[in-house]
Amino acid sequence: MPPTINDMPVNILEKICSKLSDDYREKYRFILRNVCQSFRRHVDSWTPKIEEISIFSNFGRITVEFASTEYLYDHENLTVDDLISVLKFPNVKFEKLEIGEKSEEFLENFLLKIESLNLKIHVETVELNNSGREIDILKFCENPEILKIDNSKKIPIEEIIKNFSRKIPKITLKYDKLNATEATEIVRNHNLEYCRLSGPFGNETFRRNILKSGAKKTDTDTYWIFHFPIPDSMDFFEIQCEYHITIQKKTIQRFYRFLKTTLSLQFCSLLLLMLLFFAPKLPKFQIFCSFSGLEAQKMFVSSNTVQGTQNTKA
Repeated sequence: MPPTINDMPVNILEKICSKLSDDYREKYRFILRNVCQSFRRHVDSWTPKIEEISIFSNFGRITVEFASTEYLYDHENLTVDDLISVLKFPNVKFEKLEIGEKSEEFLENFLLKIESLNLKIHVETVELNNSGREIDILKFCENPEILKIDNSKKIPIEEIIKNFSRKIPKITLKYDKLNATEATEIVRNHNLEYCRLSGPFGNETFRRNILKSGAKKTDTDTYWIFHFPIPDSMDFFEIQCEYHITIQKKTIQRFYRFLKTTLSLQFCSLLLLMLLFFAPKLPKFQIFCSFSGLEAQKMFVSSNTVQGTQNTKA
């Protein structure tokens, strides 16, 4: 039986491909892997040098951008197969994975394939046009640092962050319209680390809402910055409300850690007592205490002082 293209030795294949261009592995990867089975097996062993992947569909055709190169697909199975061939590498971290407008059938097949292979996608930034099940891709993304969602369908923030078992990424949510009450509810989610809300919203109403909920103005000169206390913790949200709403979790414990690492224990204790008993007379410090958790520290020290006095009298 005469030899076929499937019988071509690997070194011969590589030598022929090298004549195409220096970057033939990136440039011709998806062409070569669909020539024959032997080519596919070999090409699939190449570690991809692809930083960004974007997926869209339009008029029944699927467009996938691998880095800056566009590929058009008419068949969903072929699209899923090419995507999985790149995403399956456990030691490759992509800069961005974007899922834009797409068919629900394609997304369903794509998610089922990822789940069946138990893949974990290592990616820094995930961008989603959330019109359906796109949010489910987050279950397979390994600790992304940034999450951007066109959340015009207003998926609750709880539904988004429940996909992260460890660190919650920085989140940007874009809305066609977001009313002040909905924005206030997002602020009340204490699991957030950083969240930016973009879209039309009732600016003044939102400010009134968070002030009623316990937020404090930081300074009369920066009327758009508020500090919102998080119950039962030393953390608080710094909220910037101007053209967008930006929510960032901060903690006063960094201040304590600085003191512990730079000053002696005795001096640190003396300085803390001075802050707690003398500085509260200053208006700005009282505002600082209210959101930073120092008020709780003051109550703790006061109760211990009273208890110590009672024990002494006894």
